[in-house]
Amino acid sequence: MHYHFVYSRYTQKLRYFKLIGSEYTEQAVQECNPLVWLPDLQVGLGLWQGVFEGVAAPWLRWCDGSGRWLLTDTEQERLAKDQERQRADRLAAKLRELGVNPDEV
Repeated sequence: MHYHFVYSRYTQKLRYFKLIGSEYTEQAVQECNPLVWLPDLQVGLGLWQGVFEGVAAPWLRWCDGSGRWLLTDTEQERLAKDQERQRADRLAAKLRELGVNPDEV
């Protein structure tokens, strides 16, 4: 499938076009979010209100079938670092329980 999206940051209007035959035909966009679901890709595209790269605004963002926003690269990196830090903290606590100073290992 071929898709084309047009988003106006001024009006916050999302338009969605799908290639049917040799023409792009405008498709309906869910009004409540607005959101477009692409069944063949099993992903949605909608407007998310939040801060991205230091700017608070409505942003286009991918979501899953339950409407949960997919993580951005920055969010994925932050989550991985947080998980790594938690593992290191648990390991240090376990070493302390065993009488080993993790700062001296």
